[in-house]
Amino acid sequence: MTTEHLLELLRTKNILIFGTGFVAERFWQALELHGFTKRVSGFTVSKRTENNQIFHGCPVYGFSELHPIEKETVLCLAVHETALPELRDVFSQETREQCIWIYPYLWELLCGPPVESGIILSRHELLKKQNPGYNWISVRYLAMRDFLEHSADYPDSADLYCRAQMLHCGAATAKKRLKAMETLAESIRSRGLDRNMPILIDTSGRILDGLHRFAAAFYFKIDEIPATVLPTSEHYDQMLNEKNQIPDSILLRAGFSAANMDRIHRAKRELTGSGR
Repeated sequence: MTTEHLLELLRTKNILIFGTGFVAERFWQALELHGFTKRVSGFTVSKRTENNQIFHGCPVYGFSELHPIEKETVLCLAVHETALPELRDVFSQETREQCIWIYPYLWELLCGPPVESGIILSRHELLKKQNPGYNWISVRYLAMRDFLEHSADYPDSADLYCRAQMLHCGAATAKKRLKAMETLAESIRSRGLDRNMPILIDTSGRILDGLHRFAAAFYFKIDEIPATVLPTSEHYDQMLNEKNQIPDSILLRAGFSAANMDRIHRAKRELTGSGR
């Protein structure tokens, strides 16, 4: 399905949103942008909710309260990919046929269709276009490097990774993302970067999605990065705020120690080639 087809579906169906976290927040922004929020009948989560729980003015239901879903309703899975496997046990086959996973469409919904697709970029040139004050690539690179090298420091790097993720998601989700990072790292070790999974950037060169793949490209010294370019959008800072980008100020406020910060900064210097 293309983003254009998704928009047409959202225009004609009632919308039930699964999730109330980061992705659901961003999807609500996209629905506001396209004028579709009045089509939202509510939000749902896998477990039973407290009475009268409200999210963006809409009721939040436990999924069991809604089963089966009305035929004129599309269930939009506004969750990170790490949450998808467990949902297979929650949904019936009939329900799965009414589901659309929203995350792959999110940036196009907010920014518009691609300006360029199928391009190849240099990892070093792309790194130069990222804000040097952000630590989000360094934290991913540090955890991935120590995992791949079976380093004795990996437990500490994994802890830093999860604590950084927990600035914008729950502890369980952070651990799932760590496991997904490990799987991705092993996959890239075996098969290289998947040309069918390009990194998303905007016309300013800022990375929108694909930070783990970008960190892996540096570890494996892969210079050719497949990318898709989307329009630069005012929604960038709403989608990816300081809790995602993790500058020093955020990490310090979150209680990261001087030793923690030093390890992250050394990883950043390794990324830029200015020393290990």
